[in-house]
Amino acid sequence: MRIAVAAALLALSVPALAAGPELKTDEDKTVYALGALVSKNFKDFKLSAKQVEQVQRGMTDSLTGKKLAVDMDKQQPMVQEYVKAFMPNHPGAPAPDPKAAKPTPDQNTLYALGVMASRNLNDLSLSPAQVSIMEKGMADTLAGKKSPVDMAAYEPKVQEFAKGRVTAAGDARKAKEGSQIAQYATQKGAVKSDTGLIYISVKEGTGAQPKAIDKVKVNYEGKLMDGTVFDSSYKRGQPIEFGLNQVIPCWTEGVQKMKVGGEATLVCPPSIAYGERGAPGAIPPNAALVFKVELLGVTPGAPPVPSPAPAPAPAPAPAGK
Repeated sequence: MRIAVAAALLALSVPALAAGPELKTDEDKTVYALGALVSKNFKDFKLSAKQVEQVQRGMTDSLTGKKLAVDMDKQQPMVQEYVKAFMPNHPGAPAPDPKAAKPTPDQNTLYALGVMASRNLNDLSLSPAQVSIMEKGMADTLAGKKSPVDMAAYEPKVQEFAKGRVTAAGDARKAKEGSQIAQYATQKGAVKSDTGLIYISVKEGTGAQPKAIDKVKVNYEGKLMDGTVFDSSYKRGQPIEFGLNQVIPCWTEGVQKMKVGGEATLVCPPSIAYGERGAPGAIPPNAALVFKVELLGVTPGAPPVPSPAPAPAPAPAPAGK
C-alpha cells in the first residue's frame, strides 16, 4: 500500500528568521539545535532568502494551527515533482543528474513544501515561542553563521527531547482514540476480531475471496480519526494492486473477509496498523486508522513451496565379528 512519499523524503523543515528570541534555558538551546539539524535536510535546494521565507510561512502556519493559504491536494504533487529534481524519489533509485537544470518553484509550491515538512514536527507540540527558536536555528545554519550552542553536546539532547515529546503525544493519542474505536464497534453490522480489527461490510461482494498469499486489486481511502485523508487511490485516479501479505496486518486480515465486488470499512487500532513508529509525514505514532476499501479483483498467489523432507539417516554399520 502506498503512502504519500514526499513528506518522508522531506523529513522536517527549513524556515528563516532574521532575528530570533534569546536562548534563556537549556530547552531553548535544545530547540535551537533541533532547527540547526533540521535545516541540513534542505541544503541541496539552495533556496534564496526570499524562498526560505515562503517555506517558513507554510511551516509556521501549519505548526501554529492557522488556516493554510493553499490547497494542499493541488500543491502536494507539485512539491513531489520539485523534490524529485534534487533527490531520489525512493531508496535505491538513481540520484538526479547534478548538472541538469533545476526547476524554479513558485510561491505556492514553496509554501506547501513548508507545510509538508512541518508534519513531522507536529508531535513535538512546540509552542509559538519554540517555533521561533527553531526557525532561528534553521536560519542561522542555512546562512552559515556560527552556532551559539555546542552541537556535539546538544545533538543527543535533541534526540531525547524529540523522543519524549513524541512518546507523550502517541500515548495521549492512543488513549483518546480508544474511545473512538469503541464507537465504531457499536455500528450496525460491525464485527470485532481478537486482533482489534473492526470490520464493517458496506456492500457484499459475489466474486472470489482472497487468501493472504493472493494479489488483490483495490480502490481505497485511508483516514486518521480526525477525518484527515492521508492516502487515496481515488485521488490518484487509479486502483492499486499488491500482495495481501505485504501490507499492514489490518489489511491482510480485513481484506480476506471480502469478496470481489464488495466494499467494507476497516477500523485499525495502531497495534495492527503502523504502531508506535507511524509513517513519517503521513501517519502519527499510535494512530488508529479508518479505511474505505473496494475489492476489484483477486489474482491467486503461488502456495509456499514445502521444505524437502530430510534425508534418511544412514543404516548403522554391521557390528564387527
